[in-house]
Parts: sequence; C-alpha cells; structure tokens
Amino acid sequence: KFDVRRDHGRLVVVLIEGKVVVSRKASPRARPVEIATLTSGQRLTVRSSTEVVAIDRTKIEAAVAWRRGEVMFYDSSLADASAELNRYGSTQVVVGDPELNGLRVSGVFDTQDPSDFARVVADLYHLRLERKDNVVTLRR
Repeated sequence: KFDVRRDHGRLVVVLIEGKVVVSRKASPRARPVEIATLTSGQRLTVRSSTEVVAIDRTKIEAAVAWRRGEVMFYDSSLADASAELNRYGSTQVVVGDPELNGLRVSGVFDTQDPSDFARVVADLYHLRLERKDNVVTLRR
C-alpha cells in the first residue's frame, strides 16, 4: 500500500505497507532506472526541476489523513501548513506577512474548515484574522 502525490514540481511517494521500487524512464522507449526501494514508513521526494531525490521517514497517519477529511501537521511551517490546507477547500488561508511563514504549527485539522485552522493559529500566535469572501488572511 502506498500513496503518491504530484504537485508543485515534485513527486512524493509514501509507503504505508510492504515494499515498493520507484523507478524512472528518461524517455518512453528507455528502460526504467531504479531510483529507490522503499520500506514501510519511508517517504521519497523527487523535485522535477533538480531531480534531487530525498528519502526520509514519515508519520503514516499524517500521510493518509486526507482519507478521513483531515490534515495532520507535526512542527510544520505556517507557509507549508497553509499551502497544504488550501488544496482542499474553497476557503483559502493566506499568510499576509512573510515573516510569519516560519511559525511552527502542529495539530489535526478538518480539510473542510480552513477558517478553524486560521483561528487556532491566530489565537496561538496572537495574530489578526481578516476575512474577505473566501479568503482568510493572517497578519500581525
């Protein structure tokens, strides 16, 4: 069992159970070249612009939380957490001040309620929330 995600110029494979070999083909007629063999709990990330491959361990429950309509963050940057949450709902969370991007966030949040995520972060870091249409902006 594995989860594959491709977005923003990167490919991420998380192995949930078993073993998987990840390979690539330079062209449609070329033979596949093995990139890595993953074991349970490993995550492979390939950035298409640089083709740099990184393998690390990940929390499987966080990788598959989307199946339950949730996202799980473990010491994620506010920039990364907002971007992840924005993939799911019509309401977008915007970090209005660039210096806030590095704030750390941990927790489990409903993918259909990004406003709750923004409210929790605002309360935690004493930030202001500005709401306009389907956008919630976090500011100092």
